[in-house]
Amino acid sequence: MKNARYVGIPVAMVAVAGLLFVLPLNAYATWPGTEGCTPGYWKNHADTNPRVAELYGINLNAAILDITGLDLGAPADLTIDEAVALKGGGLNAVYRHAAAGVFNFYYGDPNLNANINYIDPALFTSYIQQALDGDVSGAVKNLDAANNLGCSIDSFGRRE
Repeated sequence: MKNARYVGIPVAMVAVAGLLFVLPLNAYATWPGTEGCTPGYWKNHADTNPRVAELYGINLNAAILDITGLDLGAPADLTIDEAVALKGGGLNAVYRHAAAGVFNFYYGDPNLNANINYIDPALFTSYIQQALDGDVSGAVKNLDAANNLGCSIDSFGRRE
């Protein structure tokens, strides 16, 4: 890793597998991922993006358990498409952003011809654990930041 400046912003330049990554060095850039699509993106693109439609109907709690090993409990016993459409704050916001995280995670799985460079599963797990520990607003803030890194796919699932 080499520290440098990019357009006046302190950055770390990291080469991984022949690719150069430029990561901002500030408190808001602590995750390795550089992309994440919002709950609204995932809610609105099931009809045009077949990869999104594949995940609709999957149980949110089961998906979170699969990714993180954590159980959200009975209130999260809803499908991913139901969760991503939830409105409001509190646990609804946790479930909505967790569902978007599931989409981002599976869309970014290198075994599935990834299109999204989402945050590390360990970091995603820490945000879910944060909510389970009672810091719902902190978890929502972190999940929201991860899901707003920028969506690099169009409405048909193609890289933009």
